[in-house]
Amino acid sequence: MNASQAARDFARENGVDLNEVIGTGSGGSITKPDVEKYLDEKNQG
Repeated sequence: MNASQAARDFARENGVDLNEVIGTGSGGSITKPDVEKYLDEKNQG
């Protein structure tokens, strides 16, 4: 999977598996806001 360094760091700090995150960046890459959105949705559910 393709993810920005900021997204990787943020995901690691928050225990997020990047394989579960849908990337919206260029070419489907995962961005930090993608990880933030994933956490928001996970916490609401």
